[in-house]
Amino acid sequence: MRFLVDSMLPPQVVELLCAMGHDAVAPSDIGAHNLPDEVLIQIASAERWVIVTENAVDFVQVTTCPVLFVRKSWWPAGALALRLADAVNRWADRDPEPGDWPHWLPTNLR
Repeated sequence: MRFLVDSMLPPQVVELLCAMGHDAVAPSDIGAHNLPDEVLIQIASAERWVIVTENAVDFVQVTTCPVLFVRKSWWPAGALALRLADAVNRWADRDPEPGDWPHWLPTNLR
């Protein structure tokens, strides 16, 4: 699966998802680290990336690409990147073709 991991999440999540066989990038990887959310949504839609973010307020209305909402507070800080990447990987296995709308990471995958 292809993921655009929001800058507010640890950059190691991108590396871990890539190691798990996914195509994952951060906005800074594509020169988009200071672009407005609307532009990130356009890029993700064109590239067929799933946006992984904690920012529900700005991405809740998206209907042109999948968005996966997560919360850093769900995991201990020391294990955040590894556990988040694992949860996103399991979500991708469970839902290989998510719809073009916002999704919350289910409790059973946290």
